[in-house]
Amino acid sequence: MQKKTAVAIVPDVETYEWHHAREDFVCNELYGKTPDIRGAIVGTEPGNRVWCVWTRMWYNSDTGASKDNVLHILRLVVENGEYGDFQAATAEGTTSAKGSDIAAATAALLSRAQEEAGKWNMGEVDIWNPSSTTLAAGRALDEKVEVIHREKDSISSLRWYGEGADDAVTHVEWFGNEKYAWC
Repeated sequence: MQKKTAVAIVPDVETYEWHHAREDFVCNELYGKTPDIRGAIVGTEPGNRVWCVWTRMWYNSDTGASKDNVLHILRLVVENGEYGDFQAATAEGTTSAKGSDIAAATAALLSRAQEEAGKWNMGEVDIWNPSSTTLAAGRALDEKVEVIHREKDSISSLRWYGEGADDAVTHVEWFGNEKYAWC
């Protein structure tokens, strides 16, 4: 097995604040108000909650239209340390996660995100790099939910100068690759 370098961008409050400041500016310009709800949480016991933070992005200047507008899940967290589904979704993993407690909690978060998206003329809810559990949760709400592998836009990038720079794809492994890291 070849040794890989692990890469992760650690989420911090300043990054979330940047996303929400951008959202506030655009929202205030379009609607004259800003959102009160920026995420959701399931559970009350620290260490056993499932939560997410989101932001809205308007790509359509028609305030009455939802086409192209997206509510992006910036980060989705399962606090339970025994939860181990952090890899990109697979068909096998999605089938295995279907009906689990974590998938049900995640579906509740996604349902709340959909509700909030509807209030702000968002045509879709997106999450980057979903786990199998997240995909199972999405499909519990809508069987047509799919994973889109992007290769031309909105993709993760890293300028690598270390060992294996000539073939970084096989030498670098991304972890926690979620929308919050895109600015």
